[in-house]
Amino acid sequence: DWLDKQKQMMTKIRHVGMLCVIYANDNADQFPANLKELVTIGLVTDDELNKLLTDPDNPDGPPVFRYRKLNTEAQDWSTEVVLYEIYDRWPDDGIVVCFADGHCEIIADQKHFEELIK
Repeated sequence: DWLDKQKQMMTKIRHVGMLCVIYANDNADQFPANLKELVTIGLVTDDELNKLLTDPDNPDGPPVFRYRKLNTEAQDWSTEVVLYEIYDRWPDDGIVVCFADGHCEIIADQKHFEELIK
């Protein structure tokens, strides 16, 4: 059901977000240029990363999360979106996002989300 799906999506995006935080902690607070760098430095295998990025109901499908590198000028990591659920049309129940400090939320308001990723 919807709640289980949201929980699964939240777990996956949080896991990838924490890998990015670990990467930043080991690299002078610089986030990876792209998620493949997590594989390059050995935090995760290519196969594990691909599975983390897919829909829980379609583990062999395309990625359902998009990564955006942290703005290096960012002062407040808790307001910087680094991962978010890809959408064609804004879903009524919102999308799952992960912030640079590792916390995750479901954002229901599209305008608010668009402000966050400007």
